Amino acid sequence: MNDDPLKVLVVDDEPRSQRVLTAYLDEYCSNINIVGIAGDVPEALAAIRAHQPQLVFLDIEMPGENGFQLLKYFDKPDFIIVFVTAYQEYALKAFRSSALDYLLKPIEIADLVEAVKKARELHHLKVNANQQLDTLRANLNAEQITRRLALPVSDGYIFVAVEDIICLAANGSYTTVHITEKKPLLISKKLYQLNEMIVHPDIFKSHRSYLINLNHVQQYIRRDGGYIIMKNNLEVPLTTGRKETFMKMIKNRL
Repeated sequence: MNDDPLKVLVVDDEPRSQRVLTAYLDEYCSNINIVGIAGDVPEALAAIRAHQPQLVFLDIEMPGENGFQLLKYFDKPDFIIVFVTAYQEYALKAFRSSALDYLLKPIEIADLVEAVKKARELHHLKVNANQQLDTLRANLNAEQITRRLALPVSDGYIFVAVEDIICLAANGSYTTVHITEKKPLLISKKLYQLNEMIVHPDIFKSHRSYLINLNHVQQYIRRDGGYIIMKNNLEVPLTTGRKETFMKMIKNRL
């Protein structure tokens, strides 16, 4: 059996969570080598390519693309994944049925030690994670992806298919929802609340004040710092730190 240290990458957008997990790994898990720490999906992609970790602790909820969306960039991942989540109900059915491991925040030391032990065994057995990931993706598509939104209006609710949403724009304590072939709706929910309600691979946070549907992007303009034109001709800002992720996700749809 190969006794080389297990190469570990930690992916989490919260500095405190990064510190706690790395400290626990250093103190309670023997024969490991923490090769990197990443705060979002682009950083994680760069770290995986640079360091080729054998075990990735992957936070689910992160700004921009979440932990699940990182998987889209790997047809045949050669590393073991342990998902980390603060939401006990979040996708646990999908995890269980795909046999992928997960940890709940706040992380219990005994659970972490057991997760590393399992990962080491899988690595030594050279278990192919592709089938497990395919099962997870299928279960998430079936169980987790948001298909329709119930949007509160003055006299009740309007039900809208996510695929018909062009973008959502923050408007103070409200949100303006732009929908295909309909007038924009002013909704009495803040953008972050709607963002929490939507789990869908086509919805992308281009800016703190905008969520866009990537399938309704008409054009990307490089000048003036870079911005996006949607199919309804609405101009949407693109945060500098989100450009790389945006371009990758758009190219994946070509």
